[in-house]
Amino acid sequence: EAVQEALNEEQARKVTQNKGKFDLLIVRHILEHVYNFHQFMAGIKELLKPEGYVLFEVPDYSRNFENLDYSSIWEEHVVYFTPETFKNSFGLAGFSVEYFRSYPYTMEDCLVAIVRKVPESNYRDTSEKLEKYRFDQEKIEREKERALRFFELFPPLRESLRYFLSTYLKEKGKIAVFGAGHTADLLINVMGLQDYLTCVIDDNENKKKLFMPGSKLPIRSSSALIEENIKLCLFCLNPDVEEKIKARNDNFLERRGEFLSFSPASKYSLLNHFKEIQEKKIESNSNNNFSE
Repeated sequence: EAVQEALNEEQARKVTQNKGKFDLLIVRHILEHVYNFHQFMAGIKELLKPEGYVLFEVPDYSRNFENLDYSSIWEEHVVYFTPETFKNSFGLAGFSVEYFRSYPYTMEDCLVAIVRKVPESNYRDTSEKLEKYRFDQEKIEREKERALRFFELFPPLRESLRYFLSTYLKEKGKIAVFGAGHTADLLINVMGLQDYLTCVIDDNENKKKLFMPGSKLPIRSSSALIEENIKLCLFCLNPDVEEKIKARNDNFLERRGEFLSFSPASKYSLLNHFKEIQEKKIESNSNNNFSE
């Protein structure tokens, strides 16, 4: 709401009356927070000279959707863009895309577009000329299907995860999460994992001896891996730092402790275990049904 209040057509006009209009606007990691897309883009238009450019950057959620990364639905994001929905949104707002690229990163890729205003005369012209600026309905339908798959697969994936943790706890021992941040908080609560976890590990001095929101799990330092006799620790942070954490906790590994990761981007990803988990569960259910 702070973004929406600060930039709309009325607020933008106040700026241009004082400063004039601009040749270039850089709008990084804001569009995904906007409540009213058309109001925001009207403000952008008001700030921009007729021949000016706008550089937009937003997170690319296509890989998150494909990999069923439910930790990516967090913070104040209102819109979750993919390359197609990002590009198509500009045509709806009266902009043409002059440059477009997706930049790869470990956790999530970034989409960058440089756009210009479509001349007003084009909106009053023939339908053939307007066709350039219309969104592609077929591509949008494919994106809707991808999003629908993401939401439909949430319940079975949550069930698989809970089954895995329940089985591990019974057969091997205690489980903890490493990383007391927003990702862990979201996953523990929406997946309903608190009953299977002993604590959350974090060596940030400002977090120690506190508790996680919602689940009220205690936050402990990494020494708890040994003190609490943890058998499985689940990474819930950037995969780029996982190897460093493993190296700092070699005593945990020497005692046959195990690290896995919530992140689909990690080579230790829990998702790699789900096929085996589901096969065991199906076999168990079949045996139960047979005995009944």
